[in-house]
Amino acid sequence: MLQMKIDTNSQLQIYKQVVNQIIELIAKGQIQHNDSLPSVRNMAKDIGINIHTVSKSYHELEKKGIIKMENRVKAKVIASSNQVIEESKLHNFELSIKNVMMEAYVMGFNKKKISQSITKILDELD
Repeated sequence: MLQMKIDTNSQLQIYKQVVNQIIELIAKGQIQHNDSLPSVRNMAKDIGINIHTVSKSYHELEKKGIIKMENRVKAKVIASSNQVIEESKLHNFELSIKNVMMEAYVMGFNKKKISQSITKILDELD
């Protein structure tokens, strides 16, 4: 069973919380390439959320090229931290990170604080 925690008070939608936590588990090596994720039904039961929410999360991960759905029931991890990066993926990543950094900047974070936050997150991967 995956260790996941849903914050029902968060402004972040539940399906996005699931997506983000699965990505983090993969990035930290707690879920490996070719590992199977729990079925949609089992995941929903394990973390206490609706099966449609888990299904939406899995479809989002599949759209991002992180998992592959098999028989619309099973999900297998196809991404890993050591895969070759395609140029289009790099561009999309840079655009996403740029948007987050610009939002932080207009919310009052200075460059140093943004840099420290990014370094802190990257250090969690080691």
